[in-house]
Amino acid sequence: VDVGERDGIPNDAPVITSGKGLIGRVSLSDVTSARVVSIIDENSAISASISKPGGSNVIVRGDYNLKGQGLCRMDNIPFDANVEVGDVIETSGLGGIYPKGIVIGKVKQINKGSSEYDRYAVIEPVVDFKRIDEVFILKSRE
Repeated sequence: VDVGERDGIPNDAPVITSGKGLIGRVSLSDVTSARVVSIIDENSAISASISKPGGSNVIVRGDYNLKGQGLCRMDNIPFDANVEVGDVIETSGLGGIYPKGIVIGKVKQINKGSSEYDRYAVIEPVVDFKRIDEVFILKSRE
């Protein structure tokens, strides 16, 4: 993006769309520009929560195999978590980078691993990464 340290953009600042969907975070800010790591990038991991009563905390991360489709995955789903296709996933506010309540996406598919305790979900982000024209970088108040 075409703003950087000169504009007060710090590393790890959250980046969202005008519709308040999560794009990612600033990974590196220099004087006049900043590099953004998107939520579908395999180097991205976000503390998130299932946005419904009794929703659990989970991890949303980029996945090499899903990135080309504009999707990411949700891991660390507790055994007793009630997660269903269509559930909204948002930032949990844990971890210190993303404030609570920014929408990440919706559960598209739930996959079971080798045991009933091992499952993950495919997340369809609310952001269309092929059609981003404008971004907003959130800065903390000082």
